[in-house]
Amino acid sequence: MNKGITLIELTLAMAIVVTALAIVISASGRNNDYRSVYNAARILQADMRYTQRRAVTEGRRFYVFFELENNVYHIGTRAPVVYYHTKELPYGVIFSPTSFNQNGNLAGFLPRGTPSQAGTIALQKGRYRRRLTVTPAGGRVEIQPVDIIGG
Repeated sequence: MNKGITLIELTLAMAIVVTALAIVISASGRNNDYRSVYNAARILQADMRYTQRRAVTEGRRFYVFFELENNVYHIGTRAPVVYYHTKELPYGVIFSPTSFNQNGNLAGFLPRGTPSQAGTIALQKGRYRRRLTVTPAGGRVEIQPVDIIGG
């Protein structure tokens, strides 16, 4: 009786391990895209709520200015333009087209906390996209469910 393993058995075992590892790595990459978009949406939602609270507290208009081409947004005032905070989206997360672009890519909040306009901004990474919507009456900033693009 031979108690060793043959080259064929070793090759077959390694092929199984490599295949399983490839599946896990590709699945985790998609999971990371999902998590990145989700976390970026949560941070942007918190920043928009902060902007809204700041407008109420200071009794003047505050805005979130979106630089779509640079994947950056600023929190500040408009006249004069003063940026109090600037934030960059996480690596690989980009802005998708927004309905805030009619007024120069900005979401504004009035001193009473209501938005100067309702609108939607979308964040995307890979196949995953999340939309944040500012409702017109109460100024709620809501995160919509994930869209899976192309599948």
